[in-house]
Amino acid sequence: GFRGLYEHSFKLSTNEYIKLIKMDPGTNVPLHSHNGKEYILVLEGSFSDEYGTYAKGNLQINDSKVKHTPFACDKDGCICLTITEKELVFYGPFAPILNLLTFIKSLFFSNR
Repeated sequence: GFRGLYEHSFKLSTNEYIKLIKMDPGTNVPLHSHNGKEYILVLEGSFSDEYGTYAKGNLQINDSKVKHTPFACDKDGCICLTITEKELVFYGPFAPILNLLTFIKSLFFSNR
């Protein structure tokens, strides 16, 4: 994981996961997309990305065309519930290593 980001993941189907994610204040996830849809429901606090700010009760729906860098608000951080199809795809200077780690993680945790 990333510093300040905590997640607990449950497998829903072959390619779908539900995740409870907690982001400490100011924490961000590097620029990424998904190989499918991503649904994010904010339960507490808020986060922002290139497309706006999302507060408690807001739902963001992304597809594989959306690249974003979510970061938690500096005051309260963010707790959200997500449903994702397939794994994250990272972009930027550290993308090769992050994508490799995501692939390795999927090998060991694909039966959850």
